Amino acid sequence: MAFVLLNFGHGAFSREDHIAIFVLFGQDKDSIIGPGYGLYTKKGIPGVLFGLIVPVCLFAGAAFVALGDR
Repeated sequence: MAFVLLNFGHGAFSREDHIAIFVLFGQDKDSIIGPGYGLYTKKGIPGVLFGLIVPVCLFAGAAFVALGDR
């Protein structure tokens, strides 16, 4: 889900409908890579929920099941 809903690259602050999740370089114009380079979504709140929160919860649940057997 994260591969479908999240984007990595330049454009985290380029439009209002982009939600920045993790920004490597801020909005300064003097950056080598460019302003707003990082992880963002174009899908709004559902993109954050299904692209970041649900995969982390599924990964934690799988780790709990795998390590709970010992």
